[in-house]
Amino acid sequence: AAAVLNDIGAVIELSGLLRIKGYVGRALPESISWADLTAAMAHVNRGEYPRLDAAGFERFARRLFRDVGGRPAMDYDAALGRTLEAISPETPMPDLWAGFDALACPTLVVRGTLSDLLSPETVAAMVARRPGVEAQFVADEGHAPLFDDPVSIDGLVAFLDRVGA
Repeated sequence: AAAVLNDIGAVIELSGLLRIKGYVGRALPESISWADLTAAMAHVNRGEYPRLDAAGFERFARRLFRDVGGRPAMDYDAALGRTLEAISPETPMPDLWAGFDALACPTLVVRGTLSDLLSPETVAAMVARRPGVEAQFVADEGHAPLFDDPVSIDGLVAFLDRVGA
């Protein structure tokens, strides 16, 4: 067994959660087209994925939404937005180190170099905290790395091969 943590860790940065809180769980307009959704996602996520072109953002949109009658529809639990309602600068972030420590298996921590959710300092602390934890950094991607390029995929496959998973 092994674990892969894709741009998430024992410390989650408030700035990233606040950014995500701004759009997760929001209902889509019923009349939205794939082209409009793709343009909106490019606008919101350009800083997280500067290498994506229009076709890349369309693929990204189609990973996160499903097609219903030729129109995009949310493909995740809208209640996820409610779980973020309590997040604010005044609310202390939960301590997630105990959960990380409970992972008693080889672990790959993947971080997009543009991530505002998982800091390089947290990744370093996780790697230093126990044996069997490795880090992989994905250049020019934010939260969360898409694993749609050979470097990311090869790194993941190499980790899984090393640990026999």
